[in-house]
Amino acid sequence: NQGCSGTSCVPACQSAQDNKSSLGCEYYAVVPDMGTGPGMAAGACYAAYIANTWDTPVAITVDYGGTTYDPSAFGYIPSGSGQNITYAPLTGGTIPAGAVAILFLNHVPTASAGPGLKITCPSTITPAFTNMDAATHGTAIGSTFHITVTAPVAAYDIYPYGGGQSALTSATLLLPTSAWDTNYVAVTAFGPGLVLEDLPVIAMVAQKDNTQITINPTAPLIAGKGVAAGPMGMPTTYTINKGQLLQFTQNKPLDGSIIQSNNPIGMWGGKTSLAIGS
Repeated sequence: NQGCSGTSCVPACQSAQDNKSSLGCEYYAVVPDMGTGPGMAAGACYAAYIANTWDTPVAITVDYGGTTYDPSAFGYIPSGSGQNITYAPLTGGTIPAGAVAILFLNHVPTASAGPGLKITCPSTITPAFTNMDAATHGTAIGSTFHITVTAPVAAYDIYPYGGGQSALTSATLLLPTSAWDTNYVAVTAFGPGLVLEDLPVIAMVAQKDNTQITINPTAPLIAGKGVAAGPMGMPTTYTINKGQLLQFTQNKPLDGSIIQSNNPIGMWGGKTSLAIGS
């Protein structure tokens, strides 16, 4: 039940904290700001994969926006592959040693995409909540999923769940809060897009209350819901609390912007959709 820290043995989660690797005991998961235009996938099935890299069972806790959810109700151990995957309930919210669990976190039953695209959760699955779209859309301050475990794990997310059937899938390795820092350079993806909703996104998440984030932007910061505008080349500071998301979705990319904070933050970068011409 211990790990390495320098030349000493320490509790497992302290080891992850000290080593600042991609394995850890606390994660935040952000539902991507996928475009909301016709044929897009807002409200699609959002899931996180938790790989137990430890040699004993690991217990999970999950909360969102201050509400705690029981992972045994929406967590599953998958087996098989492709169309033949089966899902065994995550008994007691605990992942066996060496196993991977899927946490189905959000899905709005009315979500729809283009013809032939599958963006729903498996029919036998009930996600953590289905009464709202957990994504933050546009420039705004929003909420995130907070996942903690009792020993170091690796974590990933996917949106929409379903891979190739969705033709829209976004996925990322999640970095634990133990690997977060206070100094970043913003990166989105691939420059201007081919469709109206194809907008660059940067998102920042706070681990502590009263986290002050200062952005020195390479383009003007466009105002949004609860977010003030800021001039290009002039540092602008925003304050968010634990678990909150500060997101900029705008047509002027913020790539290369310097982002600094008084407490460690997590950083995400991407686009609302990806369309690359040949």
